[in-house]
Order: sequence, then structure tokens, then C-alpha cells
Amino acid sequence: AIARLEDLRDDRPDATAVDLLLREAYATAGRWDSALRLLDEADRAHGATVGALTERGVLLHRAGRADEAARAFDAAVAVAPTREATYRTVGTTLSDLRLHAAAEALYARGADALGD
Repeated sequence: AIARLEDLRDDRPDATAVDLLLREAYATAGRWDSALRLLDEADRAHGATVGALTERGVLLHRAGRADEAARAFDAAVAVAPTREATYRTVGTTLSDLRLHAAAEALYARGADALGD
């Protein structure tokens, strides 16, 4: 499946759906650096976003690279620290990963930053 997705990506480098599928295929196969490289390319092309940096944190967490994952989640918040949606996106992701203490701390940071 990976080879076919790589061929599709070569044929249609602007196909975001193919990139998403290929990143997940790489992750499923434990090819973390390949998945992260695709995110790096997307960041260069479109700029870093809350969503992309959150996805980077998820991949790094799944790869067992907790410190790097934490930095990616912090970078995601730094992209838009005055938007409630930022804290909701990253916090929900942290909860989904069962990182409940980190999610709780993030929500507290958000409440302080937003004055809630």
C-alpha cells in the first residue's frame, strides 16, 4: 500500500488526501521519520498550523518520543495562543492520547491566557 501511495503522491504532489493517507500508512508501519518528513514538507509549503503541529505531536508521541511530542504541542499553542480553539484542539488531542494531566495543565494555561 505504501508503494502505491508514494506513486500517487509522485503523480499528484498537491493531493492533500494522498499525503494524509501516506502519513498514516508510514505511521502504521512504524516509519515515523518518513511521516514526519511529509509534515515538514507541508509546513514549508503552507506554514506551520495548529493542526499540523498537533499532528506532529501525535506522531512523535506514538513513536515514543515524548519530549519532542511535548515541544510540538507547545509549538501548536504558540501559533495561536489567543484563540480558544487552539486550546480545545490541542487539549482534546492530549486527552485522546490519555495524557490527561497534560491536557488539564493546558486548559489551565488557556484559561489564564484567555482571561477565563
